[in-house]
Amino acid sequence: MRTLYRQLSLVLLALFLAPVQTRAQTPEKENVNPVARNAQSIQAGNALYLSRQTLCSNCHGADARGGEAPDLYTSRTVLRGTDQRLFEIIKRGVPGSGMPPQPTLSDEQVWQLAAYLQSLGRPGRQAPVAGDPRRGARFFDETGCRRCHMIQGSGGFLGPDLSDVAARLTTEELRHAIVNPAADVRDGFRPVTAVTLAGERVTGLLKNESIFSFEILRADGTYFTGSRSSVREFAPAEATLMPQDYQRRLPPSDLQDLLAFLDSQRSEGRAADSWLVKAH
Repeated sequence: MRTLYRQLSLVLLALFLAPVQTRAQTPEKENVNPVARNAQSIQAGNALYLSRQTLCSNCHGADARGGEAPDLYTSRTVLRGTDQRLFEIIKRGVPGSGMPPQPTLSDEQVWQLAAYLQSLGRPGRQAPVAGDPRRGARFFDETGCRRCHMIQGSGGFLGPDLSDVAARLTTEELRHAIVNPAADVRDGFRPVTAVTLAGERVTGLLKNESIFSFEILRADGTYFTGSRSSVREFAPAEATLMPQDYQRRLPPSDLQDLLAFLDSQRSEGRAADSWLVKAH
């Protein structure tokens, strides 16, 4: 009887503890900024940043580029931290540092301030770009951008894949890449020309190279692999395959619509994908 009582007690104890263990093993859900990328909230956050209520600009600078406190354009917490972490720092401050809490701000105001800070230099968190993304999608096809650039599995391979490009580049970085493409050419997209000892001329994108060999991707999609000793000439062909006169050729409205379309390419909010299918 005593053994049965002990076993029953153990079973009841296990049942009592099981929910506690389950809750302890389940991580607390991180809150996501409910006003991220909202233009009005970002504007309100900017006003709060500059206000006498928060005094943020006194330490971080009116332009948020830093002063007595760090540059918020390059802050690890702002650029790569979770929304919840940034919220907690703004709301409660950082004990033992010069970062004070903001007890007078409502939760909504804290989220607005966080949205503003993340919009400064965090790709994918800026306010939606003004312009017509549907028209930009048609422009992307009609001008031949898709022949070199792929988006969501549709397009060419001679230029970088632009799927989720707005989650990787800020709006200003996108604009700069369009109007001045030769300024920063990524590895794997540098045009080169090689002339073999037999006189064959090969032009394409340098994909791989070492002190002994190299690999070139031709425009037709084929690869040429050669050794350094097998060529008599190996040199850059041009700065970039992308046209370098878009700033002159594109009316401002077309460029703005194109930016609006590229801005819709992000991991957050893929509603614009249907436009690609219709435009293609």
